[in-house]
Order: sequence, then structure tokens, then C-alpha cells
Amino acid sequence: MKQIVLLLSLIFPALSLMAQSDSAQLEEPVLFANEMPELPGGQNAMVRFISKNLRYPAEARKAGISGRVFVEFVVEKDGSVIYAKAYKSPNELLSEEAVRVIKLLPKFNPGYINGRLVRVKLIVPIEFALK
Repeated sequence: MKQIVLLLSLIFPALSLMAQSDSAQLEEPVLFANEMPELPGGQNAMVRFISKNLRYPAEARKAGISGRVFVEFVVEKDGSVIYAKAYKSPNELLSEEAVRVIKLLPKFNPGYINGRLVRVKLIVPIEFALK
């Protein structure tokens, strides 16, 4: 039986928060915040949403294409998702589907640094596996 296996975790390449003193710096998306954005319901809600909405592309399934797509996106100060794009992917069909689903995500609880709203860049891996 062929099905989608979803591996979802947020990747935070920055290990520490760099000092950001002026407001102009805070306008650029950051990779890490004191309070990271998350969907209401937390990471489990994101996994459920993606699992429910993700569809294995028929052409990719037929061709036996599988792999992990890394989708990069920005969570705005209002919690909306923008600039979703495949960062790394084994195939364009898988990329298109992963990006489509990320663009459907409901609004996040936004990110904060020292009590100030910030834009945050996230990278989510979505794994497509045939079984």
C-alpha cells in the first residue's frame, strides 16, 4: 500500500539569537526568536493540518518518486504565511505539492523578540514516501 509518510519538524539553523538593537533590523525575518511562531494547537496541529491536506502527486507516485522536500517560508507579524518556496527537493512535483499545502496553513501565533513582534523564517521538511 502506497501512502504518504510525513516527517515534520521545524529546523532552526541559528543556535543563538544575535543582538538586534534597532527596529530596522527587526523588519528582516529572523531565524530564531524568544517566542517562535506556532499554529494554535502547537506543532501537533501543524502535523495534523499538513497530513490532512497533503496529496501525493499521481505522476510522482506512478514514477516511484519519493523524498524529503524542505519548504522555507516567512511568518509575518500578523501570523500569515508568505514567501513559501521549496528550499531543497528531489522533484518538482513533490515541491509544488509541499509548497501548496504550506500556503494553505492558517495564521500562526506570531514570533516575538523581547516582547516585540518579528517576522520569522521557518523551514519545514515534508517527507513523501511510497510504501
